[in-house]
Amino acid sequence: MNIAILGSVWRAGAGRLWFVVPAAIVVGFAFVVGLRPIVGDDLFFLLNDARWLVDYGTIPRVDHFSYTAAGAPWIYPLGGGLIFYGLYLVGGYAALSCFAAAALAATTALLLRGGSALLAVVAVPLEYTRTNARADAFTTVLAAAFLVLLWDYHRAGRGRLWLLPVLMAAWVNLHLGFVTGLGLVAVYLLAEALEALWPDRRAKAIARVKCALPWLFATFAATLINPFGFGIYGAIRDQFAAPQLEAMIEWQPVPIDWATLSHIFSLGNAAGGIMLVTVTAVALAAVALYRRRLGAAVILIGAAAAAPHHVRFEALLGIVTAIVGGKFVPLPKRLAAGAAIALVGAYCVVVTPRPFLGLSYEYPSGAVDFIAREHIPAQVLPTRFGAYFVWRLWPEYRDYWDARTIPFGQDGMARLGYLTSHPPDAPGWQREVEHYDINGVLAVRGPLGFRMNEFCASDQWAPVYLDKVSAVFVRRRPENEDLIKRLRIDCSEAQRRSGVMP
Repeated sequence: MNIAILGSVWRAGAGRLWFVVPAAIVVGFAFVVGLRPIVGDDLFFLLNDARWLVDYGTIPRVDHFSYTAAGAPWIYPLGGGLIFYGLYLVGGYAALSCFAAAALAATTALLLRGGSALLAVVAVPLEYTRTNARADAFTTVLAAAFLVLLWDYHRAGRGRLWLLPVLMAAWVNLHLGFVTGLGLVAVYLLAEALEALWPDRRAKAIARVKCALPWLFATFAATLINPFGFGIYGAIRDQFAAPQLEAMIEWQPVPIDWATLSHIFSLGNAAGGIMLVTVTAVALAAVALYRRRLGAAVILIGAAAAAPHHVRFEALLGIVTAIVGGKFVPLPKRLAAGAAIALVGAYCVVVTPRPFLGLSYEYPSGAVDFIAREHIPAQVLPTRFGAYFVWRLWPEYRDYWDARTIPFGQDGMARLGYLTSHPPDAPGWQREVEHYDINGVLAVRGPLGFRMNEFCASDQWAPVYLDKVSAVFVRRRPENEDLIKRLRIDCSEAQRRSGVMP
């Protein structure tokens, strides 16, 4: 008898190891690949808002950081920015890189609740893109937590639904993506409604919904626990009506071609991963249908249909596929665990994770230092990274345009589009620099243009700084002539020394 008991205990322990070991490998892999450089401008408008709140003790409700939209309405959750600001004060940009890694690892750990380490690995590239040091990372982690709670309750009829309003009260103060949580509540109710179509399951489905409703109503009520009240929903409306939305890559469809498929193992470009997970979700939906789980099948197909139409839904596709589809993987547990470990190994070979802490090399750090050191007269127009520019140089300098986009409106978008598509001597440029008394341009390589040749050849602007990623030009006017005489550089010689191509 004792031998039989020991054998049973050993088999149970060995069974757990077949999940625990792959799970630890997958989460560790996610953390390592999540150690990446800080990119983009979103982080810095969050830091600017947080610093304003800390320094002045008032909630920023209008634009304080630009000279083109000063005073325009601006509503955005402040919790994420305060967390990032605190991390920066403690550990600088390295701490923010570690946050990104922790967000990816936490999301991956939650996906393992679906029961399949293999699906959690497959979803890593999709979650990677949405867990950088920006407020969107909170939505990715909390969406996974919401779906885990709701789906566990749907499957087992018990769970800690009281956590939903608690998490929502945090979510609404971290990112506008809190509406995703409300969407997941609707998805849960849809799953229960589809369960009720089966006579033998109807009573249990109705009973689950009755027990859940108080917590679901509380979850909606928790969205009002924020400094803006119902105004937070106006901010969401403004985001979806923003003029730049249609032009943003993350709201574009995924192209179906060989180039997309070549990115299946890419961590920086999730398009190929979306295709892989979409096919996986559809296959798992077929298995769910075979097992008469109509709710799971419909949810999987819905996620598979949404993500290819809008890249922004990539993380949600991975979350739904791993958590809802995890129990439908038609592989023995040991085989699936071994496949997960093998896939991690394949990623390590193909991608070769290179942990990196701090800012990426695309930021114009040298040019910003130069502007501060040489006291280039305001206003300065940064062609990129306006929020980073303000983060570094506020309050002496404000920006022309930054990643918030909402305060600048359709007119601001049109003016920026004109400036980036015309040479600096064009009439529109002249009107803009006169109207806003612009004395300098910080031209940054990348989207929106470096425009080196046009600025270097211009009679209106003098080059005073150049490195591999950025350049500074000062407007030719009498009050700037002494500064230009002291700092002017030769574009051709500077390009040759710095290795910058025209």
